[in-house]
Amino acid sequence: MSSNQLRKFEQDAITNEILSDLTKMAKASQVKAEKSKSYKEIEKKLNSINLIMADIRALENKMSTATNEMNALIEEFNVDCNEDYFRLQYSNYRHNRENAMINWDTQTYVLRSQVEQKLALALISPDWKDRLQEIINSITEELSTGGSA
Repeated sequence: MSSNQLRKFEQDAITNEILSDLTKMAKASQVKAEKSKSYKEIEKKLNSINLIMADIRALENKMSTATNEMNALIEEFNVDCNEDYFRLQYSNYRHNRENAMINWDTQTYVLRSQVEQKLALALISPDWKDRLQEIINSITEELSTGGSA
C-alpha cells in the first residue's frame, strides 16, 4: 500500500465526519421547514386523516361486535328451525361496498345425496315401475320432515 493512500479506517472517519455535518445541516433545514405555512397545512391534514382513521377503527370494532351478534342469532335461529337441508346464512364481506344480507343455503348437495341413496334403495324392489309415484312421494315426504338416511 502506498503512503499516499488513506487507510480504510481513516476513510471511514472522514466519511462519518461528512455525514455528521450533512445531518446537522439537514436538521437545521427541517426545523426551518417545519415553521413554514405549507408544512403546518400538511400537519393539519395529517391530523384530520388520523381522526378519520380513529373513526374507522371505532366503526370496525362496532361492526365486528354487530357481526358476532348476528352470527350468534343466525346460529340460534338455525338450531331452532331444526332443518337438515336448509340454513339461514349471513353474508357480510367487509371489503365489499354492498349491503350485508341474509340468504338461505339449501345445501342441495346434501339433499341430493340423501335423495339418491333413498331412491337407489327403493328401486331395488322388483315392482318399482308400478310404485314409482309412491316412491317419489314417500321420499319427498320423508325428507321434507327432516328425515335422513
